[in-house]
Amino acid sequence: GWPELFQFVAAAAGDAHPEARELAFLLLGEMTETVGIHLKPQFATLAGLFGAGLSDGDVKVQNAAVKALGLLMSYLADEAEIDTFAPLVQPVLVVAEACRSRNDEEVVSTTLDVLYDLSFSPSGAVAGHMAPIVRFAQLCMSDSNLEMAVRDSAALVVATMAESKPKLLGRDAALLTGIVETIFNLIETSQGSAAGALFESNPAWKEDFEDQEGHDADDDDDGNGITETGMAQGTLDMLACEIPKKYIFEPVVSRCMARLGSQDPNQRKAGIACLGV
Repeated sequence: GWPELFQFVAAAAGDAHPEARELAFLLLGEMTETVGIHLKPQFATLAGLFGAGLSDGDVKVQNAAVKALGLLMSYLADEAEIDTFAPLVQPVLVVAEACRSRNDEEVVSTTLDVLYDLSFSPSGAVAGHMAPIVRFAQLCMSDSNLEMAVRDSAALVVATMAESKPKLLGRDAALLTGIVETIFNLIETSQGSAAGALFESNPAWKEDFEDQEGHDADDDDDGNGITETGMAQGTLDMLACEIPKKYIFEPVVSRCMARLGSQDPNQRKAGIACLGV
C-alpha cells in the first residue's frame, strides 16, 4: 500500500548515497497527487524529509527536493494542510536564491511558478512569508542574467501578491517602496521605449493584446515579446490598481516628481512612464 511505499521513499531520502536521495525526491514529485490524497497522515514526517533535502550538501538533491515540494505546495495551496509545509517556504527561497546566483534558470522558474500559486493561498502561515517571497521575486525581476520570460514570471508573483493581499503588502512600507524603486530602475536602465509597453505587459490586458491580429505567440514563448519597461509598467499598474491609495500614492508620485526634475534623460523617461501609469 501507499504507507509501505512511503517508508521505502523515506529510507531512500536518508540514504548515504546522494543518487538515492535525489531519486527519493524525484519519486515524490511523480507521486504528487497520490501523496496529496493518500499520505496526509504522513505530512509531518514528509515535511521533515523535505527540510532535510533542502539543506542537503548535494545540489542535485536540493534541486530535486525544491521541485517535488513545489509541486506538492501548489497542489495544496488552497487546502488547510499547506500550513504543515509553510515553514519550508524560507528554505525553498534559500535554495532558489543560490540557483539564481549560479544562473540555474530551471529551478528559479519552477520556484516562481510555486510562489505564484502560493500568492493566492488563503493560509495565514503562507502569508507570513509574503515579504521574503516578494523580495526574491524583486531580485529576479532585476537580474539581467535571467531570461526575460523568467523575469516576467517574477513580476507576475509581485502583481499577484498585490492583488491577493493588497493591504498586507501596502502596510509594509519598506517592502512596497523597494518594489517601486526597482520598477523605476528597470525603466531607467531599459533600452526599450515606454510607448505602448504598458498595454503589452499588463497581466490584466495581456490576453486582449495576444488576440490582436499580427501578434506572434512564438515571441512570447521565448521571451522576445517582453521588455523590461513593459514588465515594469505592467507591474506598477497592478500595484496602483490593487493597493490602497494611502499606501501606493506617495512612493510613486514622489519618485515621479524627483525624476522629472533630473538632468538624466533616462530618469526623466522613467518619471514620465510611471506618471502615465
